[in-house]
Amino acid sequence: CPKSPWPAALPCRIKHRDGGSKPLGGAPVAGMTSGSGGVSGKTGVAGDTSPDAGRGDTLADLGEPSGPKSMRHLRELLGLQDERLARSAARILAPALLVVGVSVSIAMAASEPGTARFFDNVYWTVAYTAGALLAWLGVRSSTPEDKRPKQWFAWALTTYAIGQLLWDAQVASGWNPFPGPSDLFYVCLGPLTGLGWVAILSRNEGRTARRTAILDSAGLSVAVLALTLALYLPKRGELALLPLSFLVAYPVALCWAASTALTAILALRLNPGRGLLLFVLGLFGNAALWLKWNLLTLDKALADGTPLNALVAVGALAQGTGALLLRSDPAPSKRWERFCEGVLRLLPLFIVVVCALAVVLAFTLPHVPAAMRWSALGGGLVVVVIATLRQSLLLGERERLIEAERELRRAEETFRVLVEQAADGIFIANGAGVYLDVNTRGAEMLGMAREEVIGERMAHVVAPEQVERIGPELDRLLRGETVHSSWTFRRKDGSLFYGEITAKQLPDGRLQGFVRDVSERLALEAQLRQSQKMEAMGVLAAGIAHDFNNVLTAIRGNAALAAQDVGVAHPAAGSIADIERAAERATELVQRILAFSRPRPPASEQVNLATLVGEVVKLLRPTLPAGIELRMSLPSSSALVSADPDQLHQVLMNLCTNAWQAMDGKPGHIELGVSLRRLYGDEPGLELVAGDYVCLAVTDTGRGMSSATQERIFEPFFTTKAPGEGTGLGLSIVHGII
Repeated sequence: CPKSPWPAALPCRIKHRDGGSKPLGGAPVAGMTSGSGGVSGKTGVAGDTSPDAGRGDTLADLGEPSGPKSMRHLRELLGLQDERLARSAARILAPALLVVGVSVSIAMAASEPGTARFFDNVYWTVAYTAGALLAWLGVRSSTPEDKRPKQWFAWALTTYAIGQLLWDAQVASGWNPFPGPSDLFYVCLGPLTGLGWVAILSRNEGRTARRTAILDSAGLSVAVLALTLALYLPKRGELALLPLSFLVAYPVALCWAASTALTAILALRLNPGRGLLLFVLGLFGNAALWLKWNLLTLDKALADGTPLNALVAVGALAQGTGALLLRSDPAPSKRWERFCEGVLRLLPLFIVVVCALAVVLAFTLPHVPAAMRWSALGGGLVVVVIATLRQSLLLGERERLIEAERELRRAEETFRVLVEQAADGIFIANGAGVYLDVNTRGAEMLGMAREEVIGERMAHVVAPEQVERIGPELDRLLRGETVHSSWTFRRKDGSLFYGEITAKQLPDGRLQGFVRDVSERLALEAQLRQSQKMEAMGVLAAGIAHDFNNVLTAIRGNAALAAQDVGVAHPAAGSIADIERAAERATELVQRILAFSRPRPPASEQVNLATLVGEVVKLLRPTLPAGIELRMSLPSSSALVSADPDQLHQVLMNLCTNAWQAMDGKPGHIELGVSLRRLYGDEPGLELVAGDYVCLAVTDTGRGMSSATQERIFEPFFTTKAPGEGTGLGLSIVHGII
């Protein structure tokens, strides 16, 4: 009967192995006949001839659960997941509940004091022993961090049970002094239980919080002591000091343990599970019961077979069961944490109120001795001192927290400066791909303000063809992987740039990504590949030109010999002359190829580039088509450079020839400009150290070039002219010389 806390007093039904059910305990049910009577609680079904009929099903049968359903009910009742542990607990708890229930019923119904006293001792002994056994069972099944506190709880209940056994012996022998041997063990319940809670409280990592909790416990205990003295001393009469001390020690020690448990629960925010609640309620209940019990003792009004006596047994069973189920785990609930914080703030006020009540009682109740009044005032003074110490601890902790907050703020400011000054873009997003934060560099990369980026989705800042990559990448990040990838991003104005991303998931579940703009690096890599390509083409051209030059040497030599043999008047003389001229042009072409592929070491000398440009203009002007004007833009000062004048002359001739050919015979002008420039080493596309340079510019008004043509203008043999009109080596030679 897992739903019935009082099986001997309330009728219930228990399921049999054969699927039937029978009532258990309490009054007979209609259609049922009592068994053998007495207090065994046996019942049976009229006319039932089954093997189970009248076999006397009691709660003790729960010690051996008949099937999975019974075990499931027991687990639901106690919250035990271990079947073996649940079975062991049932073997202890079920018989104890049965015996306690029956004994309480008899004791409360008994008319003779002797009978009531006997059965009071029976259920006390059974309850205290069962509580101790359950506590030791909890020690065996405890986690490593709970083992030491549970050992203290088990020893506390064990001394309680030993005290009861000694009390039984004292009653049986008729020797019943007060205080007696049993009282020495009874009184240990509170201190040993309190030590268990001190062990739990010592796990608090905060030194100040631990000290504050100890002071709260001490203050509450002093307040309870003052209140107890205020209640007990007026009724002392002729009672000696030693018996009075024991009467005071019972409730005060239990109240100290209860207050320590309360402060530990509040300070550590322990999860209020059923084990914790059962243990603490049993502890507070025992403290209140002993306070009342001893008041009745002083009033000489203590009686046998009363509900008060029964509740003492229930308190012991509650403590034992709670010790079995107790787990000192912190609660994850924010609401519970706020509740604990609020109670901790109100606890000093409650302590002061209790102490003030003790002082009021001491000075208002009649026949209160002066010693009692001074004791109450002393207790109030101690509470004030404890409250002062507690407040000083809290103030010191507050100062440390303020300083820690300052350090945290400084660290956050430093971190924010580092983030804002980072060369890479730093983005924070949630698992759905929405940006939550971004640094200044990241916003600049996207051409947006920081406020515009926050709340934007990733799909809106990448190239359209890469949107489908976002989902798989987010899945990888949410699985805890670190992702390194390259993306094409889209700025606010629609332009694109290339970025490399390193992203991972933060401990709080957000996603963090570092983005580096690699557009310039990719452009430099393309330039490097182009240079390597041109170098390879030069090596190839040099090899071909060398072999071709050998062929031309033979042609020119044989043509010269043939011209000498036939003479000028021979009809073939003109053809031979044409062969010689063609061979000479081919030789010049080979020399250009060799100059491009394997340029000779320049004869460096100081050359005034402005003077050289003037000479080239004089040579070019008569040869240019009509309608094309040749202009110059020269500096006022000399523009001296260290170079080979012949090579520079060839550079200017090639550039100007390309310029007028690009005009397609239309009117226009060509301008040759020379200027002095100071470079600082950070100009894009120029790998030059800082210093003074001379810049040569050739500008024309021709048709221009497309970006695709610009990428190939320095390639050997690349030309936009019609076949037979150009060799494609002019600008290649310029590139090689420069």
